[in-house]
Amino acid sequence: MAMDKDKIAGFQSLKGIKPIYFLPNDPFSEEVLVPAFRTTEKADCMMGFFSGGALSTLAAGRAAFINCSKYSFRLIISPFLRPEDLEAIEEGTCSPEEVAKNLIESFIITDDLLQQHTLKCFSYLIRMGRIEIKIALMKRALFHPKVWIFKNGDDTIAAHGSSNITRSGIKHNFEQISVSMSWIDSTQEYIINKFRIKFDRLWDNTEDGCFIVSVSQALKDKILRSYPSELPPTESEYQSLYRQATQNKDNDTTNGKGQSVSFNFNFKIPGWIKYDTGPFEHQGKAMEAWCSSGYRGVLEMATGSGKTIAAMISAYKAYQKN
Repeated sequence: MAMDKDKIAGFQSLKGIKPIYFLPNDPFSEEVLVPAFRTTEKADCMMGFFSGGALSTLAAGRAAFINCSKYSFRLIISPFLRPEDLEAIEEGTCSPEEVAKNLIESFIITDDLLQQHTLKCFSYLIRMGRIEIKIALMKRALFHPKVWIFKNGDDTIAAHGSSNITRSGIKHNFEQISVSMSWIDSTQEYIINKFRIKFDRLWDNTEDGCFIVSVSQALKDKILRSYPSELPPTESEYQSLYRQATQNKDNDTTNGKGQSVSFNFNFKIPGWIKYDTGPFEHQGKAMEAWCSSGYRGVLEMATGSGKTIAAMISAYKAYQKN
């Protein structure tokens, strides 16, 4: 019941979150990540390096999020993984039919399962769509952000700094992490909006200079790589994988500027567009009026008021309906 009360109360009920943490001495996981996962509706993350084993550190919060939220945990990561994580991802992208005999639909993720059988649970959660992963490839550089984004209603928490999602990055390394909370002041709200827009652009593969592919496509095109040693991948290795991904003519083409774009997209309203509240809520009202009149009508709006965006939102609603 405590978890349900936390979800009702929201982020502002969380006490003790500090604006900055230095690992390994400060309790970042205990004060920020675990409580945020327990309370959040949505969780997104973009990281330079990722390890499924780190999920055991966050077991208490992750289990609550998995079992209570209708949203998946979305991850954008680099193409370089440890061998055990690559194997877990490969197992997780098998078709449900291939693994159904080993699973039951009522399978519940618990703290103990995440702690003791982390990689098996990781594979399961990918199969069931509870974790979504996309791979980021830079043309001439490294994909190196370290950002967590948690959203609950109108409130958002963003944790950002030097720590990757690895056991060492969360528990052992000397790392610095700042925490921004949208309800504190306009500066923190600006920081969070910047992260939110950047994540959505990456997820939708509309960020210049960065090419995004689904994890299943990355496996199919043999873009994912394992690195067993502690030595990080080099820029030349990243560039080689970028060329390999963007030369796949069956899935990609160029946008006229020499930049590769993918046609494997989802038609949806970008998360950064606010059309039902705030200064552009007239767009939402226009959409609702258009839909209620049988998906027909003419938008008569002032110059600069967002007719195109309102029309595209309306088109999306018609697409959903039909």
